[in-house]
Amino acid sequence: MRSRGFVGIVLAAGAAACSVAVPERTGTTRQAIVNGTESDASQDSVVLLVRYDPSLPGGMAADCSGTLLSPRIVLTARHCVSMTDESAACNEEGKADLGGKVLADFKPRSVFVFSGTKRPDILEGTGGAVRASEILTNGAQSICDNDIAVVVLEQPIANAKISPVRLEGTATKGEKVTLVGWGVTENGPQPDTRKQRAGVEIEEVGPAPSLGPKEIRIGEGSCSGDSGGPIFSEGSGALVGVLSRGGNGIDTVVPAACLGAINVYTSSGAHAALVRSAFEKTGEKPWLEGEPDPTKPAPEDEGGCSVGSRGGGRGEMLLGVAIAVVALGRRRRRRR
Repeated sequence: MRSRGFVGIVLAAGAAACSVAVPERTGTTRQAIVNGTESDASQDSVVLLVRYDPSLPGGMAADCSGTLLSPRIVLTARHCVSMTDESAACNEEGKADLGGKVLADFKPRSVFVFSGTKRPDILEGTGGAVRASEILTNGAQSICDNDIAVVVLEQPIANAKISPVRLEGTATKGEKVTLVGWGVTENGPQPDTRKQRAGVEIEEVGPAPSLGPKEIRIGEGSCSGDSGGPIFSEGSGALVGVLSRGGNGIDTVVPAACLGAINVYTSSGAHAALVRSAFEKTGEKPWLEGEPDPTKPAPEDEGGCSVGSRGGGRGEMLLGVAIAVVALGRRRRRRR
């Protein structure tokens, strides 16, 4: 699995391929969060995504990040679940000037998801992996502007913490976001705990040079293994994009290639139809930005009655008062 970078600079073996040299060139790079802090249990919607196929030489194990939008739905990057070109140059129309071709999707049963804040011992079989049953994409033949996919799991993740998601509109230039992922850090290739970096500002929203209409650009933060991982709006807490590609165009080896890098995320709102199709398949309800978590029971009033989260309001309240007044008048007329 590879995260994408801005030019065709091949990274060291074991780190995957591609990063950034100049803004007009994009390539691939397995991206990690650098200069971040530990991610706590409040961000447990962010999971480790592992591909392992024992039928291939060495099993071809590799990892990415993803986000639980429901106990059975994981949002990630297309290149995390597909074989793609090693490099790509994308333009502001969301087209590939060079590379970026999607070659084939992986077998769903070769993709596993691990939850929790601690890295599992995959070889020992710890961590409670859940296997994918289906991989959903929009069928695009290029990762430019379309580096997004949904993994539907065979069974729900127990006690899953899910994330709200932005499906209306995209991010805003200057909006502050938090990055979360399982990738390389400046201290090592496979951190024992999931990482985050808060207070990152969105620098540009496409279309722009080297940035498609459905893409978002930030600066330093993500690195190898963070591919498919989220950016969360610090205003609403909702997921607004998944990591596609990044790099600094200076170094070819992580984590040095991630320091001072440019990183591109694919907008979730721009791919709302794909995300909604997954919920139609599982019969679950999405947690939409600004709305209550559908997996939680509705709050109750002092009399033990459920309090609706939407609808009602002043109109219904006045109607109730009017009915009560009419009923009271009828009782008084009877007494007379």
